[in-house]
Amino acid sequence: MMYFVLQNVMAFRVDWQHLASPAYKLLLIASAQALASLPNEQYQYFYKIIAVQNFSVDIIVEVIRKILLEEDISVKSCRIVTNDEYANEVAAHTRQILGIDGEYIHIIKKFRNKITMKETLRNSCVRIPRYIRFDNNQYKKQADIYIDNIKKELGYPLFVKPVDAAGSEFAQKIDNDCAFRDWCEKNQDSDRFEIDEFISGTFYNTDALIENKEIIFTRSCKHIYPNYEFMLGKPIGSVVLREGSHEDNLLSAFLRQVLADMGEIPANSAINLDCYITEAGEPVFIEIAARAQGGMASQLYERHVGIHIEEAHFLLQMGL
Repeated sequence: MMYFVLQNVMAFRVDWQHLASPAYKLLLIASAQALASLPNEQYQYFYKIIAVQNFSVDIIVEVIRKILLEEDISVKSCRIVTNDEYANEVAAHTRQILGIDGEYIHIIKKFRNKITMKETLRNSCVRIPRYIRFDNNQYKKQADIYIDNIKKELGYPLFVKPVDAAGSEFAQKIDNDCAFRDWCEKNQDSDRFEIDEFISGTFYNTDALIENKEIIFTRSCKHIYPNYEFMLGKPIGSVVLREGSHEDNLLSAFLRQVLADMGEIPANSAINLDCYITEAGEPVFIEIAARAQGGMASQLYERHVGIHIEEAHFLLQMGL
């Protein structure tokens, strides 16, 4: 068996010694950025390491096809695995093109694009923020009218973020017309942002492991401050909630409801849900991903419950 590990942007948080085995081959396909974050002592656990300059679907398909031919391996004897938010869609497209088992793009896109995931939940009982995709062309045509319409629709404060990023990259709270106009001016050539109503409350991550489409583990972390407040000078940190506590039970039930309303979900994967609990005690969906939580979450869970979420995510994708 051969496992193609794709890594584009994010750094690994696993020790590949725990995942390597003489029973199969691990082959890493990575960008220069991803390789730069891989410690030298980890190289030994990969059968091959291939660096690519262009991490596109076409390139990855070409690389894998070539290796399968050279190694005389069928698509039934390999898998494509990743925990990189910026490689998930490439992995899904590549699986689908080559006919490799695993999650295809119609599933992964619901756990990648923030507009798509909210559209999926729009008619469910899950509360989601009111949202609008930023229309940069409309802003260019009628800036004053556009700003006024957004203000009427969502009200201040607003929360803006890319539809396809991770880790609160380029996320920003906007409090008034002046700040919104300034943001629009800076981003008027981009169509990759969404504008949400601002949700206040306590920010949480809820993590799950799914095996054969069954939830086998859930646990939640409470954030000291939301990630975007790091740019305001506040520290980032989280605390694993006590199992069986009111918050932990509420968030576990909320995650199960979200997954039930998402339709088809990944069969074997970690899931990471971002949400707020308002002062009224209501959970509000923010976003969801088919990967392990970032930061130090895997190490936190390993210390508290003995499960390394990212390593478990890889093993689930590998069918082990």
